[in-house]
Amino acid sequence: MTAIEILTSNENYTFSLLTRHAHHSCAIENNPLTLADAEHLIRHASSPGQVVSMRHLIEVYNYKDLLDYLVYNARDRRVFNTTTFKEIHYILTGGLIYGKERSGEYKKKDNYVVTAEFQKAYNEFVAMQMFEKEPLSREEIANIYNELLVKYAKHTTPPKEVAGAMARMVDTLLDNDLNTLETICKCHLDFENIHPFVDGNGRVGRAVMLYLTLLFDEPLFVITKEQKEEYMAAVKENSLDRLVKLCRKMQKDEKEFQQKLGII
Repeated sequence: MTAIEILTSNENYTFSLLTRHAHHSCAIENNPLTLADAEHLIRHASSPGQVVSMRHLIEVYNYKDLLDYLVYNARDRRVFNTTTFKEIHYILTGGLIYGKERSGEYKKKDNYVVTAEFQKAYNEFVAMQMFEKEPLSREEIANIYNELLVKYAKHTTPPKEVAGAMARMVDTLLDNDLNTLETICKCHLDFENIHPFVDGNGRVGRAVMLYLTLLFDEPLFVITKEQKEEYMAAVKENSLDRLVKLCRKMQKDEKEFQQKLGII
């Protein structure tokens, strides 16, 4: 059975894959909702028992329409282009982005990827402030925060260069000597390096990986929160080998899960 046939032939498995992907992808970015919370939220469109922020609820609930979009487009073999990223971003960040930035549009201002070096410097700054007799104003703290970002965080592609960088990435996606899984992982690493959106890049990037597994009929997998450290290290190091190795392990785990359900 193809990946699409598996998803379209078993509703229970399809819901399981959707909710597990939603839960783990959000949890990797510190969303506190449990898998049971995600299942309840997506199935019933109502808040689970624990008290969490509205943002955390929306992050997970937005996944409800994701799999239908991915399966529909992959089944019809729709052309994979930069619009795909924008449409997935629109689905996953609806109700989460305000001001001049828009869901489904590339960023209009610079953004950064927080690194361990930045977090260490910022934590030291916060600790020092606890002993200051005259605390800094919010504006002063914001200025120092931005200075630390510039100095220690990972710089991403400037807004004016994003459209060109994304177009080149997609145009060269299949122009390589890599196998299918390697191509999917390379696309993910390149996308995360560009960081084209003001927010939601990680969730969008992992959703695109899922889409490409359907499009290329690659075995399905979910990068779990338990693998966060290894996954984040692979992305930080821009290590194709490390990310491919992790995804192969996740494919093996997903296959075993499918076998337990009697799907394959």
